Amino acid sequence: MKSDIQIHLYGSLRNMGKKHDEFTIRTGLESKAPLVDILKELKIPLDTVQLVMVNHKAVHMDSTIYPGDRIALFPREYPIFADWKDFRSVSKTNSPVIQYGAMNFPVRPILEEIETIAGLGFDYLELTMDPPQAHYSILRKNKDRILKALDKYRLGLICHLPTFVYTADLAESIRKASLSEVLNSLETASELGAAKVVLHPSYIGGMGIFVMDTAIKYAFESLSAIVAKADQLRICLCLENMFPKYHMGVEPEDFIEIFKTFPTLRLTLDTGHANIDDSGGQRLFEFIRLFESRLNHIHISDNLGEKDDHLPIGAGNIDFRKIINALKSCGYKETVTCEIFTENRKDLERSKKKFSDMFK
Repeated sequence: MKSDIQIHLYGSLRNMGKKHDEFTIRTGLESKAPLVDILKELKIPLDTVQLVMVNHKAVHMDSTIYPGDRIALFPREYPIFADWKDFRSVSKTNSPVIQYGAMNFPVRPILEEIETIAGLGFDYLELTMDPPQAHYSILRKNKDRILKALDKYRLGLICHLPTFVYTADLAESIRKASLSEVLNSLETASELGAAKVVLHPSYIGGMGIFVMDTAIKYAFESLSAIVAKADQLRICLCLENMFPKYHMGVEPEDFIEIFKTFPTLRLTLDTGHANIDDSGGQRLFEFIRLFESRLNHIHISDNLGEKDDHLPIGAGNIDFRKIINALKSCGYKETVTCEIFTENRKDLERSKKKFSDMFK
């Protein structure tokens, strides 16, 4: 059954309202839907909106809208008032310029990593929520200091949910423990004000590869719980493509059923993962072609097509100029994280410059 949502327009956006003969647009909504899809359907250009408030609370453009919600849209000429200073939007759906970020190395103290990444000139931190230094329990204890540091260095925040968990394991106790880690991390990301979170598909290993139907069933059950929590927290969840040894979430066709099942889920496209064992060199471009509307975040690194080396841009065989042309063709204006894991952190800075220069 449909329930109306109200969209209140302010400033120059009221010119959009004239198309609907009013400054407050009312439209029916049967179930939850991405905000960006609603605005596109109403032909409200995303790059004209600076701030969105849902039920009187500032939210990110990646948010999910529910039947009965009240939405307020403010144009680019409106100032961002002090009351909204803790609203760290790094979603570039409403920005003409892509923002670039880098990951912390979770072996190092998080406050030191924030200072380092800010010093390299990045726009945001992609917070890898793994032990020993970035487990959700440690992040919660240091929440105020982390937020203060992000404010000091004017860094946005994206969170990467735990990597070394097994949410499709055949052992129920391991699945439950892994899912608990992910859900607690997701809640912590929300508490820290993350604009979006990245999630790996479930890793299928051990005896799971011999009973794939069962393992995939467990993977979908875990993903369902994670998506439900993200929707509850109203935080954008971006599922990342992985490399072949994961046995799930590798090929573009793996994501067709996933995205059909979970309409609010978005895609993190990892260039390095897509290049591994891709003899035809088309896997990454097929992701872009099939899921242009779901693409919300990108990880960039280079490799030689054999393993996940996380090399600087230009040190492997990935054709980044071709990738950038494909991204430009689909109007990509979101976030790009440099995943360069060399000892010299300056490689992060250099890779960002190479990529951004090609994007100009």
